[in-house]
Amino acid sequence: MIKKLWYRLLFWLTGTRPYLWAMKHFFPYIRFSLYYALPENTEFPQWGALEHRGFLRLKPGDLIFTIDNQKFSSKVIGSATKEVGGKSPYFMPSHIALCVELDTEAEILEMTHLDYTESTWEDVVRQSTRTVIARCSDWDQAYVNDVIIPTAKSFKGKKYDDRFQMGEDTLACSELPYFADQERRAKVNLAPVIGETPYITPVGWILGENIEIVWDSNLEFA
Repeated sequence: MIKKLWYRLLFWLTGTRPYLWAMKHFFPYIRFSLYYALPENTEFPQWGALEHRGFLRLKPGDLIFTIDNQKFSSKVIGSATKEVGGKSPYFMPSHIALCVELDTEAEILEMTHLDYTESTWEDVVRQSTRTVIARCSDWDQAYVNDVIIPTAKSFKGKKYDDRFQMGEDTLACSELPYFADQERRAKVNLAPVIGETPYITPVGWILGENIEIVWDSNLEFA
């Protein structure tokens, strides 16, 4: 009973103006380190090399999972989705994006607080402390080229789903590849996050039965 009341309170909160404003203009910018503002940081050259190695493994149709362990929003999302459907994930990503092209200014499509966003590989990985590339084994290249990519591009102009409600009117990061997969070939985990309504999260993707890890930046340190 108490749990249900808590979920109702959370759901009500996501519809309030202060919450919606904070999701767009406040939370995305809170970070517990000035790492990005310190170009003399010795980690930058090493991360640049890792970034290049990851790009060599990337191809259209790939899923890109990221997390920034110093970002407030990553910690909130991670705590909310650390266990989905009773299962613990390979790792706890806070964001997912979709590769649609290579060597362009719109290599990656993603939903962010800036809404539908066209990014480069560098844009995505330079704002993360860990990056994982994964691939759906049931997305053959013809399906990627004819269905996944055109559908994902058709979402241009969509607003970000601040309330995290399943549907195509607005999209969260994990919903973009989910709804681009029109035949639902990806066997993802749709365990609810709040309440009892099925929902897709970055963790739900990483737990997918036919989602295979292609590259993990953390393993490059091993």
